[in-house]
Amino acid sequence: MKKTLLIIFTLLIALAHQAQNKQTMNNGPYASIWKQVEEMEKKSLPKSASKIVDTILKQAVGNNNSPQMIKALIHLGKYDLAIDTENDTMMFHNLKEMLQKTNDVVEQAVINSILAELYLDYYNKDSWSVN
Repeated sequence: MKKTLLIIFTLLIALAHQAQNKQTMNNGPYASIWKQVEEMEKKSLPKSASKIVDTILKQAVGNNNSPQMIKALIHLGKYDLAIDTENDTMMFHNLKEMLQKTNDVVEQAVINSILAELYLDYYNKDSWSVN
C-alpha cells in the first residue's frame, strides 16, 4: 500500500509540476515557499514540511489557484503517511473536503480520479477485512 501510494503521489506530483510549467500562472509567491518544502523534505522533516504545505494550501484556496491546491493536497497526503503510517484515511478526508468546496469541473475530475486510485489501493490492501 505504501509503495503504491508513494508511486501515485510521485506521478501526480510530476504531472502537477509539468502542468504547472505549461501554464502561465502566477507562480511568484509559491515558488519560494515550495523551495522551503523541498529543503524540509531533504532534511527528512515531514512535520515541518507539512506545516508549510498547509499554509500553501490555505493561500491557494484563498487565491482560487487549483493547480497549487491539488499539488498541496498531494504533498499533505504524502507527509501525513510519513508522519503516521497507520492514518492513511486522512488523505480521503482532505480530498473529499476539497471536492465539496470546488465548483471547477476539471478540478473535481482530478480529485475524483485521485480518490478512485486511493480507494482501489485501500481495497487491495485491506480486502481481507472488507470481504
